[in-house]
This record gives sequence, C-alpha cells and structure tokens, in this order.
Amino acid sequence: MPESNLHEQILNDPGMPYYRMLLSYNQSKNILAGNSFELQVLATKFESGELRGGRDYHEWRVLWRELDDHLVRYLHNFLTSVMTLVEHTRIAMRSPIIAAEHKNRYQKKTEETFKYSPVTRFMQDFRNYMLHYGVPESVHETHFEPEENTRVYIETAPLLEWGNWHPPALQYIQDHPSRIRLLDVVREYEKLVINFHTWFVQDFAAQYSKELNGLRALQEKWNEGLVP
Repeated sequence: MPESNLHEQILNDPGMPYYRMLLSYNQSKNILAGNSFELQVLATKFESGELRGGRDYHEWRVLWRELDDHLVRYLHNFLTSVMTLVEHTRIAMRSPIIAAEHKNRYQKKTEETFKYSPVTRFMQDFRNYMLHYGVPESVHETHFEPEENTRVYIETAPLLEWGNWHPPALQYIQDHPSRIRLLDVVREYEKLVINFHTWFVQDFAAQYSKELNGLRALQEKWNEGLVP
C-alpha cells in the first residue's frame, strides 16, 4: 500500500477521533498533575525545613515572604487546572461520537466520585474565590515540642468573609476550624482525581476498543514502513 494512502487511511480511520480525545484528556490531566506536583514539592520543602537551612530567624522570614509568593502562584495554577480538567472532560463527553451507554456510566461515576464530595466542592469554590475575590492568607507554624514540626496552613476566617461558598464547601471549611493544612487538602482531592482518571481511561478504552484497535493496527503498519 502506498505510504500516502496509508497515511490518509489513518487520518480518516473511525478510531482517530477517539484516539485524539484520549490524547487531549491526558494533556488536561497532566496540567493538573504538573501543577499539583509543583505545589506539593514547595509546600513539602517548607514543612521539612529544607528551605530554612542554617538561616537565622530574620533571614528566614525575609526568604519566607519571597517564597510565599511562589506558593500562592502554584496554588492559583493548581486550582485553575482543577476546573480546566473538569470542563475539558465535560466537553469531550458531550461529543456526538460518545455512545449513550458510555455517557451514562460517566455521569454515574462522576456523581459517585465528586457530586457529594465536600473537598471537591471546596476546590471548585476555592478557585472562584481566588479568581473573583482575593488571595488566601497562608501561614506557616512551627512547634518545637516534642520535636520541631512545621506546617503550612490556609486561614479559614478570611475565606468565610466571601459569601459564595456552596453548602458542601462551607461545611468543609467549618470542619477545619481556624485553618486547613495545604498539603492535606491537595492530597485528599488528588486521590479522588487519580482514582477517577484510572477508571475513566480504562472505561473509555473498553468502550471503543474495536475502533482504537483498528487504528492501532494501521499505525503499527505505518511504523513498520519507517523501519529501515
């Protein structure tokens, strides 16, 4: 088969739209994963004491203020990417090429995982808080008994000044009086997303296995032609 014809076949294969949809979903998921990783790395370095090194109190306070700007930026990027993945996935599942039974399973799984999850609603509202209201107040607190222990927190009192929290998000804040540990809330939400992502990709691949396998066969034939 001429190379040009094979290339045309691949582009027009019924599996190509599903393949591209999976690639796009994976890119959106990686945006969230990358921002989550950067945020957690910096917060972990704060808490481990790695960033303080041998600095005295004054030097450390100056550095803390500089690094706090980066922490807020990473938090903003993370919260924005939360909704990026949500919206991109919704758009994909509205496509006319999505089978009705697949859409139903997706909607059911989405509701089971996220709809009644306080941390999910908190994350989505927290993103709106940062975009439409202001930057949250973060603090780091060090205890020396029984051993040195530092934690990075988000103060909840300033959050409650904003009146647009949905009830589940408000409940999440109220369940954390005074402050929320940053790493705890990020990891809690990330665990939900990872579990959902694993299910989503496996279910998607199973639903359209015939189309994707047909495309894969053509792609392998193409790759064989490129090997000298």
